[in-house]
Amino acid sequence: MTVDGTEPPVGLSVWERELYDHLLQHIELEHTVLDEYEALAATAGGHVGYLLRLIGDDEKRHHALFQQWAAALRGMAALQEVPEGLPFLQKEDDPEAVLHAVERLLAIEHDDGKELRKLRKDVSDVEDTTLWGLVVELMRLDTEKHIRILEFLRRHARQTLKDEHS
Repeated sequence: MTVDGTEPPVGLSVWERELYDHLLQHIELEHTVLDEYEALAATAGGHVGYLLRLIGDDEKRHHALFQQWAAALRGMAALQEVPEGLPFLQKEDDPEAVLHAVERLLAIEHDDGKELRKLRKDVSDVEDTTLWGLVVELMRLDTEKHIRILEFLRRHARQTLKDEHS
């Protein structure tokens, strides 16, 4: 029996079962943490509430990702893709179009990163009296995340093209 009281899916390997149990434990823990963030954000005002709501939004997204991952494992055990689960990788229908779009978006994200680094310097004089520097830094971290996602898409599209030409 798993942490949520349900039987784990039949057909998982030992490693997949351990991963599945880990995901469910994390989902349960994150649910508690989410409640704590929301409660504190509700009672705190100003910048404290604002920043805790930002963290809470991230935690909600993480919670959803873990739920989708667990759903994907359940689908693997049943030999089917689950609509609400993390999708399996598949070959792009038009990998050249994906590559073209990804290259354009990567250039934009790299430019955004440069602009955010400049903006961070511009607001450094008020970092003790505003949230501006922190917000710019958070956007810079998001930009890095976007770049990693786009680089993954580029690698996968290139591999799809390579496989098509093999």
